Amino acid sequence: MKRILLFILLFTFLYTEGQSATLKLPRIFGDHMVLQRDFSCKIWGWAIPNEKVSLSIDGENTYTYSDSSGKWLAYLPPHKAGGPYTLKVSADTTIQYNDVMFGEVWIASGQSNMEFRMMDISDGRYDKIIETAEFPKIRYFKVPRGLSSVPKDDIESGEWYLCSSDSIKKFSAVGWFFIKKIYDELNVPVAIIESSWGATPAEAWTSQDMLETLPGYRNKALKLDSLSEQEWEGKIAEADSLENLKWEIVGLQEGLKKGYASLEYDDSDWETILLPKNNMTDVVWVRKIFEVEVSEKWIKDEKEFKLNIGQAYIFQDIYLNEKKLKYNDIRDIHVSAKDLKNGK
Repeated sequence: MKRILLFILLFTFLYTEGQSATLKLPRIFGDHMVLQRDFSCKIWGWAIPNEKVSLSIDGENTYTYSDSSGKWLAYLPPHKAGGPYTLKVSADTTIQYNDVMFGEVWIASGQSNMEFRMMDISDGRYDKIIETAEFPKIRYFKVPRGLSSVPKDDIESGEWYLCSSDSIKKFSAVGWFFIKKIYDELNVPVAIIESSWGATPAEAWTSQDMLETLPGYRNKALKLDSLSEQEWEGKIAEADSLENLKWEIVGLQEGLKKGYASLEYDDSDWETILLPKNNMTDVVWVRKIFEVEVSEKWIKDEKEFKLNIGQAYIFQDIYLNEKKLKYNDIRDIHVSAKDLKNGK
């Protein structure tokens, strides 16, 4: 009798070990998240194939079944604004999310203007706002940067933050002022999901299907769509290599060594262009020669002049008479009279 009992216990143990817990949800779901109020909320994830998955929140229960590959999708019924609640998802194991709110959820996406954070505002105008930012019903999630040839069903990292004097520094500045206005007007929990990447083209945020409907992009979109995953990874590696080479060239200052910033440099074989010019990429040197008459009084009075070169994007260095200019804003460059000289 003891041998039979031992066999049953051993068999049960081995079976349990083999059936490892496989219930999983994307990282966008987490403690402190905000779900959209008054709409059916989509919740999805993975489990053992053909398994029942149950969900419950605030007394509401629903369930679904995973398909043969283990993927599952369920919808929470519409819920009014409020919280905090606990969301439980159960299959072969249970995952629990705490401090879940229902409210307004907005996506903040774009380039560097959206990526610009509250901590990057350096002139002190909003220090008081940052110091007093204790709003636990304002939540924030930052989607990490990532490249993929196909839509992804998960992200590599990320967590939900409650707005505080510390976490607000990570907020997109545009996103913060927008969501704070929504919060003040509606008086419900609110959230910003920020997915931005400075200097990315609009095409990179556009779906494959949509690009194929645009005559100017159709052929390129079809070509990219035909790449295998290995070829796509090769394209990314090649782009990364060129990007690193660009910054290596900038760091080595090859142009300066060749005298590109010198007034005496012979640029007669350079192309003459009209600015603004939108198709300049990677590392480009642009030279402009002008004449000025400098008076001794200007120098004595330490007179300053404003240099206007128009709007330039991304990274740039500006040299005047071989001297690198210092400035915080390219639209507001000040030059001392002593840095000028008569003539060219």
